[in-house]
Amino acid sequence: MTGGWVLRAGCRGRDLEMWFDGGAEGRRGKARARVICGLCPVARECLAAVLQAEGSSCLTDRFGIFANTSPRQRLALSEGSVHGTKDAPPGCRCGACKDYRAGLTAYKRATAPRRRRRRPTA
Repeated sequence: MTGGWVLRAGCRGRDLEMWFDGGAEGRRGKARARVICGLCPVARECLAAVLQAEGSSCLTDRFGIFANTSPRQRLALSEGSVHGTKDAPPGCRCGACKDYRAGLTAYKRATAPRRRRRRPTA
C-alpha cells in the first residue's frame, strides 16, 4: 500500500498490532483501532488499496482491520469475488462459501419432491 495518502493515515506511528489481534489490549485494542479508522481522513484510499491488494482472496487469507472494515466485510465488498457463489473454489472454507453452501442445501431440501410414505399392509 503506497501513496501519499499513507502519510496522512490515522494509524501512522501507532502500534499496528491493534489492527490485527488487538495488541496488548486485546478486544479493547481492536475497538480503539476501529474508532481511529472511523475518524481517519484517508479511509477511502485505504479501503481501495486493501481491496486491490487482497483481490479475490478467500476469507482465510484476509487479516486485520483496514478502513474500519473486517476481513468478512471486505470480502463482501471486493469486486469480482467468487466467494459465496456457485463459482467459488471447491472446498473453500471461508464464511461466505459456507453460508452459500448451507443456503443451497436448504433450498434443495425445500424444493425437492416429497416422497410418499407407504402404509404398511396388514
